[in-house]
Order: sequence, then structure tokens, then C-alpha cells
Amino acid sequence: MEVTSGVFMLRASPQSHVYLIRGDINILVDTGVPGAGRRILGELASMDVQTDSVGAILLTHHDVDHIGNLKRLAEATGARIFAPGEDIPYITGEAARPGIKRAIALFIRPAVPEGISPFGREEIKEVRVIPAPGHTKGHVILLYKNVLFAGDLLRAVKGEPAPMADFMNWDSKLAAGSIGLLKSLDFDWICPAHGAPMPREALQDFLKDY
Repeated sequence: MEVTSGVFMLRASPQSHVYLIRGDINILVDTGVPGAGRRILGELASMDVQTDSVGAILLTHHDVDHIGNLKRLAEATGARIFAPGEDIPYITGEAARPGIKRAIALFIRPAVPEGISPFGREEIKEVRVIPAPGHTKGHVILLYKNVLFAGDLLRAVKGEPAPMADFMNWDSKLAAGSIGLLKSLDFDWICPAHGAPMPREALQDFLKDY
């Protein structure tokens, strides 16, 4: 599904979306639920996206439904991997996830590759990395031209924005403050991991509470 020019939502992981920024160097945002790697690669092939043209994989945070196919996609593409520095220990397993996510990790442990780099000052094809903690300690949102990739900052329910459930957040007070950041950002489309992309206008009433 094309969200806007050069930005696509892949259909291979509908439970937790993977987005593609298409250009000379293609970029994947998040990697979906475990077990969707073959479908993701197949969908890219159907779009005539060569695996070796994917130059970067950007992770918004450490949750298993966002890193579920990281190893397979990284090995298939040779892409560099970037993630929030504070979340990398949870991705690699060096730190135990907090709350209910610790229990989830007992049953779902996606394989991850080595060589995950923290986001820094390096520009990745015009992608601006914006700290938006709360859902996880290091959660980020990614702004590319007029599109904001929201990760799990919020979700879309029947086309309407909604906060993530408190029990899934590391710190819901911080998460609410991060949602408030959206008021000061310039974008036309917001792409959450859960639910369909929404135009900025859909956030107008929702943001009044933040």
C-alpha cells in the first residue's frame, strides 16, 4: 500500500506494520512479527525491490513484534541496522524486558544479528530521529519528508488515533508527553505500527488532551 510518494506500508505483517522508504537506497522501518520474514522478502520482490538495494533497517524500539524478522532481513539484504541506544540491550538480550514484556520474551525470542548501531548524528536518507520515550525507554519516532513513522507512540483504531494500553508502556506519563511532541512537528501523514496510516487532520481532536 502506497501511503504517499516513495513510502509504502507492506502487507506481509498486518499485526505490526513494516514500512518501506523507496529510493536509490531503500530503507525498512521495523521488521514485523516473528515468522513474517519470507513474506516480507516476497513482497519486496513483487515490488521489484532488490534485496541488496535495502541499505538500512531502522527500529523504533525493542518490542518483539518490531524486531521479529530482523536477523533474516539483515542477512538477506546486508543492510545496516540502527536502533535507539537505550533499547539495544533489550534487543540483544543483554537486559531483561520490563513488565509483561519479560513474560512475552520467555516464549518469543526472535534471533537477532550482531552489529546493531545506535542512532546518532548520522543522517540516514533525510530521516530525522526524534526521541519519544514512554512506550519503551528508548522509543523513537522517525520523520521523513512529510511522513512520521510513529512506532508504538500511538495506534489507529478504526481510523482514529488512540494511546497504547498502559500495561504495555514502560512509563505512560512519559508516553503522554511524547505524544504531545506531535503538536510541534510538521508532517502530513502518520504511520503507526498498529492500524492504518492517518492524515494529520485525524489527530486534531486527539492531541487536545496532550
